[in-house]
Formats: sequence, structure tokens, C-alpha cells
Amino acid sequence: MNILYGARLARWDLLNIVQLLASRVNKWSDGCDRALHRLMCYIHHTSDRVLRGYVGGKADSVSLRLYADADFAGDRPKFKSTSGVLLALIDDNTCFPLCAKSAKHTCVAHSTVEAEMVAANTAVRTVGIPSLGVWESALKRHAVLNLIEDNESTYQIIKIRKNPTMRHLTRTHGSASTCLCCTTCGKGRSSGSPTPALKLNVQTSSLRRSATLPHGKEP
Repeated sequence: MNILYGARLARWDLLNIVQLLASRVNKWSDGCDRALHRLMCYIHHTSDRVLRGYVGGKADSVSLRLYADADFAGDRPKFKSTSGVLLALIDDNTCFPLCAKSAKHTCVAHSTVEAEMVAANTAVRTVGIPSLGVWESALKRHAVLNLIEDNESTYQIIKIRKNPTMRHLTRTHGSASTCLCCTTCGKGRSSGSPTPALKLNVQTSSLRRSATLPHGKEP
């Protein structure tokens, strides 16, 4: 419970592995023991990491930026994907993280684009839209929600609101129109340095060996 509390409060890089292990309590295996040991090693070697945010702009210039990302078939052995969501308050002099979410999909995605569409729908439906009312009340004005998607194909589908090859998504995961219900959509790009959109990988990927033991030693 202590790890879960810390992950939800300030260590968002632990969200994925914590929810994964929590979902396997009733079917624990030797692999789960190894994953738990790796998690504790990772926490031991990254105890100096903290969540930071800064505010330097005025209330009339900030906007809500919603990042959505997904892995594809990352959960073994069921091959379900995982959504990563990050909501932040952004302007030229402000970058303040508000909340994050890592959630396993309820259905198996058949492609990367399908997994990204599910993640975008989850981000808008469960995080973006509920936050609009709160921030419109706090800022005393209309709040703008920008959805940032780093997958080119998913971005185009959301932009044109047409997805003829995945019509089944409207029955199981939501539609592209839902993603644009209260948002403006933008693309997350990488130009040699990590962008906030790419940092969502820590919420959709399991811990790697190099990240777990940065010094090559057990704690």
C-alpha cells in the first residue's frame, strides 16, 4: 500500500508496474516475485527522483494539455495493451503536472493505431472532460483542452473524424468524435530531445533491467 500511495501521489513512473502486480494478486507466480524484486531495486536506486512543476504565467494564458499514449500487447500472457495519460497546466512559463493514469485495456487491440485510439478515448473521457468543469470554475473563464497524440496515423484519424477500417471501435472503445468532443488535437514530436508526450512511456512500459539497476549492483 505504501508503494501504491507513492505511485499515485508523486512517482508516476511506478504506476504501470504497480497496477500490473496488483491485478495478479490472486494468480501470483515466480515471475511476479522477480518483478516485485526488480521494482524494489528500482525504487531503492531512484529514491532521489521527485515530481516537479513550475508556474510563471498568468491565469488568463494557461491551458490544459492532455497527453495520451499506449503500448501494444505489452501485458503478457493476455497481450492486452496499456493506456498512459498525463494532464498538465501549460503555457510559455508554466508546466505543472496535475494528474496521471495508467490503465490496462479491457479488450485486446489488433494494431498499434487501435491501441492509441483507445488510449486517446480513455484520456478524454476519464481525465480530460471531468477536469474541464473544475478548471473553468477555478480560472473563471472557458478552459481549452489540448489533446497531444504522438502517433501520426491516430492523429489523422482524430483530426478528420473518420476511421473506416476500425468501425468496431464505436462499439467497444469509443469513436474519434469522442476524442474531439471538447478538445483541440495536436501532435507530439521528438526533435532529438524527449518531449512530455514521449515521457508517457514510463506509464505504459515495464521496468527495464538497465533502469532497475543503474549501477549494476543489488541494493
